[in-house]
This record gives sequence, structure tokens and C-alpha cells, in this order.
Amino acid sequence: MTTDNSYQPTAYNSRTFTPQPQAQPRGIAQKLMKLNCRVLPFTRPTETISTQLDSDIGPEKWKEVCESSPDKKNYWNEQTLSNSKFSTGINMLLIASSFGKGIVVMFVPLCAIIELVLYFIKPFDIHSWNDFYHVFILTFFIMKYAFPPSILFWGMAELINKGYWNPRFMHACKIFSMNRRTGMVTLYHGRDKVRYSHPFIEFDCLLASNPGPQGQMLYSLYLVHRYHGYQHAVPLNGLIGSKQMVAEYYRVWNMIQRFMDVSQPLPDTLVLEESRPLDPVTAAYDQQTGRDPEYWRKMTEEAFRRTIHSIRSQQNSTPEKEKVLNIFESA
Repeated sequence: MTTDNSYQPTAYNSRTFTPQPQAQPRGIAQKLMKLNCRVLPFTRPTETISTQLDSDIGPEKWKEVCESSPDKKNYWNEQTLSNSKFSTGINMLLIASSFGKGIVVMFVPLCAIIELVLYFIKPFDIHSWNDFYHVFILTFFIMKYAFPPSILFWGMAELINKGYWNPRFMHACKIFSMNRRTGMVTLYHGRDKVRYSHPFIEFDCLLASNPGPQGQMLYSLYLVHRYHGYQHAVPLNGLIGSKQMVAEYYRVWNMIQRFMDVSQPLPDTLVLEESRPLDPVTAAYDQQTGRDPEYWRKMTEEAFRRTIHSIRSQQNSTPEKEKVLNIFESA
């Protein structure tokens, strides 16, 4: 397949690339290699997909996500694969709104009920009147000092949740992005500040493993720049959980390579289906093969689950052999 002029010269192409120089691990790569860590090699990308990647999102749910939160569908499209995290502002507001809702909905009414009970049970008992007075004072201070900020934080969270308000401090912060058209991998810090950005072919994919609290092995997938001693790797943990079979991480790595490789069409998944016509190489491939443009999206939830289960069973019974690509020699 041929590339299109919409791709930049730095775009990754597994068929034509400049041989990369060998390098000794440094920085975070050196630290990871000292642990129980393996390097996942570059390969000729295949059609293999990870059935654990967004496997809980079927066609109907994906449609709801796209309609209710249009930004969420953009984490992976024809141009970029990115991952984000909640900002400090979001975390603080979520905590404050939870406490605020508890005070408004539960604590204040509870104090009022206790006052009524104390008043009607023994209205002429001096001890009951003392209890009533103490509860009244507590309620008064709550209403004066705790109720206003509680209702404020709760109200702010509700406005944001319903889409009526979108303040800047609530925007998610990017962790990383991979750009198919430029071939660049970018790691961020703070509020979308670039920590570093380099061509995809200059990164090694590392799979780290550590025993969990119950003895089960936990896995983490990273991209580490080969030629700089950076102390920060590109974390791919947000794409797939830490308790999958090792083969599943190889499939994720295959999907990432296929996404970044402009000699190949995009991975054939539900999440990327809507973006396929927007990528020149993928659009040409689909036209040539006669692929149904709504193959995934027109499925029912049950049909989607059966298809994913069938793919998973086939992968487990007859694993596909991938051809290792030596990026240190000419293609």
C-alpha cells in the first residue's frame, strides 16, 4: 500500500525507514531493565486486535458515549491516540461535592429529625431540653458555616455533570499522544505542557511485571525513548488493565504499531470505525476490499459480544506468528 501526501516525512512506515542506531539502556529504561522486564520487538503489523481493549463498549453503548460526550470519542481517531487524566481541580471538586451532597441531603435533615424527636418525646424533661439545645446549636453552625459551601460545591458538580458549565480548571490533562500523520510520540506534564516529543521508531516498548498483593502478576506497558536518558516513560497502562495474559499486551503493541504505520490501514475496531474514511490509506484499503463501512456499528450488543468471543477463542487456539522487524537494518 502507498502513503498519501497528508502524511508528514516523519510518519512511521514499516516498509521504508532509516535504520536506527543501537543504544544502551539509560535513565528510566535502565531502571526498568533491572526489573523483571522484557522488550517487545517491532514487527510487521498484522490484523490482530486486542479483544480486551474497550471490549466492554458495544455498538449501542459507544453510540451513547459519542452523543453524550463527543470529546471522549476523540481519544483515538484517524490521526491521534491519546490518553488523559483528571486534573487536580476535578479530583478536589469531586471530593468536595461528595461531602457537600452528604451534608445537604443527609446530615441536615437528620439533625432536624433528631430535634423533632427530642422535642416530642420528653418536652418538659430538663435533660431532653439540653439535648435539644445542643442539637439545635450544632444544626445552626452547620447551616451557617457548612451548608453554603456544601450546596455550592454540589451545585457546581451538577452543572458540570449536566454539561451546563465547562470551566478551564476542570479540563482533563493529557498524559501522552501518538500522531499517525506526523509519526511523533509526545509525553506531557502539568497542564498539557510537552515533556518531550520524538519519532515513534525511536521508542522501545517495554513490558514490566511485578507480583501483586495476592501473588498475581501485574503488568505495565511503557514506551521508552531509546536515545535519551529520560526519567519518564510513556505509560500505556490506561489502554489496558494490569491483569491480562502476556499475549494480550503483544496484541496491544501490534495495534499501536499498525495505527502508527502509514503503510497499513487502521486497526479494525469499533472505536476506530467511524474514523476509517478520514485516513487516506485506510479509505483506499476499504474501497479495495469492499469492507462494510458500518461492520461494527450496525451489530447488536449480542452479535458484538459473540464476534469478540469468537476472535478471542481463535487467537487463543491458534496464535498468529508475527514477523519481527529489525529496525536497526534497512527494511
